[in-house]
Amino acid sequence: SLSRAQAKWQKPPLGAIKINVAGAFNVQTGTGGGGLIARNAAGGCALFFARGLDPGPKIIEGNTQDVVRSITTEREDRSPLSLLFSDCRFLLSQLEDISIHFIFKESNRVAHRLARLSFTLPETTSWWHGPPAAVYDVLVEDNL
Repeated sequence: SLSRAQAKWQKPPLGAIKINVAGAFNVQTGTGGGGLIARNAAGGCALFFARGLDPGPKIIEGNTQDVVRSITTEREDRSPLSLLFSDCRFLLSQLEDISIHFIFKESNRVAHRLARLSFTLPETTSWWHGPPAAVYDVLVEDNL
């Protein structure tokens, strides 16, 4: 395993899709946002949401360890988000060949930047024809 200082996004295995997710919360406004990006083994953005889920393994990575733990374990959860975690577990159980992992924020920079960008957007936004310019630099660095 890599140390946090060495953490960098890793391409998924051939035939797999890696889905990176991140959330952000603005304490001053009490608002939250999220970011998600799906990439293939070449590091290219995977537009599988438009076609339904592609066959093959799906690897979900998030950089909030408590959230990943709450979704991947059946332990009793009395937090205000327990119903959301339960819904996530149910929805994920309907999919085949899926795994969920915690990663350091340094390995999740594109999703993290998308989550922060969500604060500036008036509504939920999807980029089906390519990622927004705000993440190009990080996408290039991830593929080096």
